[in-house]
Amino acid sequence: HYRRARPGGAVNDALPEPATETEPDLPDLRPAVRRFLDQLSSEHREALLATEWEGLTQAAYAARLDLSLPAAKSRVLRARAELKRLLDECCQFELDRRGTIVEAIPRTPTSAENSDCICRLPPLRPDLHP
Repeated sequence: HYRRARPGGAVNDALPEPATETEPDLPDLRPAVRRFLDQLSSEHREALLATEWEGLTQAAYAARLDLSLPAAKSRVLRARAELKRLLDECCQFELDRRGTIVEAIPRTPTSAENSDCICRLPPLRPDLHP
């Protein structure tokens, strides 16, 4: 009964297309991270390279260096914190609602001239800065 009562009109083609969220152009942090890695202690640099870039688990990293698992986890945590501190000293990062970096803004005018700083790149979203 209800199926027969439904109007058989055509679908309105004037409906707007569903909004698709496009990925913004993200800043390339790789050159800055590579330079900041060189500023870390050899222990911290090795911990980050093994776990983040080589893809080792922290347990495998601990076994490789004959460390206890808590010691390896602590070393990786301290290395990440030190790298974050170096990046934060250079730039203020603007994040989107998902926590993705969308822009790097110099903390001081001289940091933009610092060759190690990612902030020397122009802003990616000029609409946010008049």
